Amino acid sequence: VTCTFTNVARANLHIVKVAERGGVNFDFTTTGGLTPATFTLQNGGQQDFLTLVPGTYGTAETVPDGWDLESATCDNGDDPDAVTLGPGDDVTCTYTNVIERGALSIHKSAKHAAAPGGTKNHSGVTFTVTNATNGTSAVVQTDAAGNACVADLPVSLLDGDYTITETVPAGYVNAEPVQTYTVVEDTTCGSAMVASFVNIPLTNIT
Repeated sequence: VTCTFTNVARANLHIVKVAERGGVNFDFTTTGGLTPATFTLQNGGQQDFLTLVPGTYGTAETVPDGWDLESATCDNGDDPDAVTLGPGDDVTCTYTNVIERGALSIHKSAKHAAAPGGTKNHSGVTFTVTNATNGTSAVVQTDAAGNACVADLPVSLLDGDYTITETVPAGYVNAEPVQTYTVVEDTTCGSAMVASFVNIPLTNIT
């Protein structure tokens, strides 16, 4: 009589979170009987599933508002939603998220009685764009067409609205030199909503 005992090595699965900013929760769900069935990670966090029976397991991320899932890869070449673990495998899957971006567009004009329509484009005017939440502080000047733009800004959905402050040129007055602006995802300098600033020249009376 021959008795044979056959053993299968267990496997490990690691889920790693990489995010552009810390302090943000990313929620995950699992398939294949992983425990815990749900978990949450922040930037630099890791969830380990150890001594698993060889088989197919999966994880999926719920992407928070204002974020994009840039990549989700496993070092064995599988997709994270269907990772096949063989005996003794040790696989790491990494989810990488980036903040959605958009642009902020400004147009500057000035009243001028001799100009067509009563206004002219105003070049060389300085604007400061700020956001206290993400620390943005950008300074731009209008071009010959009176336009200025700040691109690649984190969206307002994540960080709140931005503040545009005009440095009013000498000889002009603007009743609204400060405006709030909502940055929308995937906008560019060519597609972003335009914040319009119109100045009135001061007049001399003799």
